[in-house]
Amino acid sequence: MLKERSILDLLEHLRIKYGQDSFVIQDHWEGDRCAIGLVGVNGRFLLYVNTFRRPPHKFHLEVEIVESSHRSELVERFESASLDQVEQLFERYLGSSTGKADRSSS
Repeated sequence: MLKERSILDLLEHLRIKYGQDSFVIQDHWEGDRCAIGLVGVNGRFLLYVNTFRRPPHKFHLEVEIVESSHRSELVERFESASLDQVEQLFERYLGSSTGKADRSSS
C-alpha cells in the first residue's frame, strides 16, 4: 500500500489501540496517497480519512453509512479533526462492530 506517512502512522496507531482485526481497509482511493477508507468488520460504516494539506495530526474525516456496494450516505464530516476526534468516531461507528471499542472495561 503506497500511502503518505500520515496515513500509515494513523493506521498503525489504530491497530495498536484497537487491535489488528478491528477494522478493514477499504481503499477506494488507491491513487490518492493521502486518503484511506476504514470499515468496521460488519461493513456498516465507512470512515474516510484524508490528510492532504493538513497539519500534523489533523484529518479531514467523513463517516458514511454503507447502504450497498455502490451507495452510501454521509453521516458526519469534519474538516480539521484531531486524533482524539478520529478515535471517538472510530469507537462510535467502527468500534462497536468489533467489540473492542472499550478496552478499559475488560
